[in-house]
Amino acid sequence: MPLDCYITLFGGAGKIGGNSILLEDKESMIIFDLGKDFDKYRKFFQFPFTMPTKSVQKELIKTRLLPEIKTSKRQKLPLYVDYEGTEILEPRVACPLQHVFITHPHLDHSGFVTLLRSDLNIHMGSMSELIYSSNIETRKDVTLENKLYWNLLKKDEIEPRLKILKFHDGTGIESDRLRVIPYSVDHSVPGAYGFVIESSSARIAYTGDFRFHGPAQNLSKKFEDRLREENLDVLIVEGTNMNVGRVGSEEKVEKDAHELIEKSFQLGNKLAIIEVKSSDIDRINAFVRVAKSLNSTIAITTRVAYILDKIKRSGLEARLLHGIPKLKDEVKLFAKGRFMRWEKELIEKHEDMEILDDKAIINPKERTVLLDSGRFNVFSTTPPKGSLYIQSISEHVSEEEEYDEDRFINSLALYGLIVYRLHSSGHATPLDLIRFVNEVKPKILIPIHTEHPEAFHELFKDITNVIIPEKDSPIPIP
Repeated sequence: MPLDCYITLFGGAGKIGGNSILLEDKESMIIFDLGKDFDKYRKFFQFPFTMPTKSVQKELIKTRLLPEIKTSKRQKLPLYVDYEGTEILEPRVACPLQHVFITHPHLDHSGFVTLLRSDLNIHMGSMSELIYSSNIETRKDVTLENKLYWNLLKKDEIEPRLKILKFHDGTGIESDRLRVIPYSVDHSVPGAYGFVIESSSARIAYTGDFRFHGPAQNLSKKFEDRLREENLDVLIVEGTNMNVGRVGSEEKVEKDAHELIEKSFQLGNKLAIIEVKSSDIDRINAFVRVAKSLNSTIAITTRVAYILDKIKRSGLEARLLHGIPKLKDEVKLFAKGRFMRWEKELIEKHEDMEILDDKAIINPKERTVLLDSGRFNVFSTTPPKGSLYIQSISEHVSEEEEYDEDRFINSLALYGLIVYRLHSSGHATPLDLIRFVNEVKPKILIPIHTEHPEAFHELFKDITNVIIPEKDSPIPIP
């Protein structure tokens, strides 16, 4: 008797990142996540010097960076548009798959969404969509993936090409014969989700990226409680930290940051630069609290300010545990060079917001904490020697973080900056993963987003059927 249900991983099998999962049940099918594999990217491209800019066929398909999605019957799905430097060409044939669900906006889960044809239903949580779109809108490099986000037929490329449907926690979405229920989880970006999928053949859950030690850990616990009640047939679970534990909470990051910045100020230094993701709102809030407690000026770059402003205007601030910093009353804007269109619009909206330029960094008059969402260029703006530089970013998920780390640290050392790394992982610890799987008790366990899938097999083979996935190889679900 032929089976009706298959799960195929086109990314994230035996490695961290590039998640892409096809679920088939009879004639219904869904994709979960469509992320970039940065290890494969580095084989052909080096940010920011060489990146895909002109050809989908030559730069993304020929290199096999863009996953070729095929059904269990090996039918290639016409999911992507074509572009060869002039216009975007939509596929002329219909696609049997109509729904794509994205867990969160990190590029190793969402980076290829912009390549999708425009008649698909692309689903994201409201906060995820806001951060996803903000990250693209504020990018200064024009890569092929960023370019195809826009409707190129529109003047000045100001209208997004794709329409993204926003879902809400616990509200089911019907997709042909499948029902997808999103559940909020804690991660290093707000608005991350896991999914429960109800089908005629099986009950399946996909965790996305999650953790149990962040500010919103109660969300992951509620998701666990729900899965424990589901009597799951299949659990697709991320295992970034499996076998390599990383201990450290967000509370410890904040405490250590306070001690470091305070000591630096006591030594007579007046500047602390914090490298933090513009999407990591919890971490941004933590550093703002630290800076306020030390009576220092707080400056944020335009990219950080853009996301905060967008959250405020969208009405989503209430969904965040600690809200967001007040752009006028709590922080100042650090801006330099030629402004892009979005930066000009941001400054016009907040014309009463104080703007700091290079002088505030080169020769700070007062104690200043600068929150920077990118690698600070000490060659163009050189801070005083002895200034503190804190790297506080989660696992690599974007091109900007693929700069050669040694070269960057060398540039900081050249000008006498003192570097510390403060980090709390966005992913569950090994012990939390073990407890989670033991509590949920799925009939079948499929590890994803991990370099150690064999550890899952050894740990759980006595309580469940652990299937170590192979890329592009359909897994039948009995």
